[in-house]
Amino acid sequence: MSDQKRYFLLMQDDHRTASNRLREDFRREVRDKFNQTITSDPKNTLSKLSDLESEFNAKFPRCTALKGEFYAYAGKFRGSNDFYSIHGLFHLTFFEVKEVANG
Repeated sequence: MSDQKRYFLLMQDDHRTASNRLREDFRREVRDKFNQTITSDPKNTLSKLSDLESEFNAKFPRCTALKGEFYAYAGKFRGSNDFYSIHGLFHLTFFEVKEVANG
């Protein structure tokens, strides 16, 4: 078994109507690139999300800018309780992948 932790990304609370094209396109892009994927480098994944957020904010300057925030349980990345959020749009939760013997 590998000692490196891996995280399953799941887009949640994704049922609200996007208020503008920026939010609609950003949600679609995050869903296509990150939803239901596995990462072993959460910091790099968060960096990519931040870069994508900046790219979309620049693409739609007349819309209110997106402001994603990352919430970590007890201030430390632990998985399963940690998530990236665009308030009023969706959460992208990081679930730690557990390996089991004979699974």
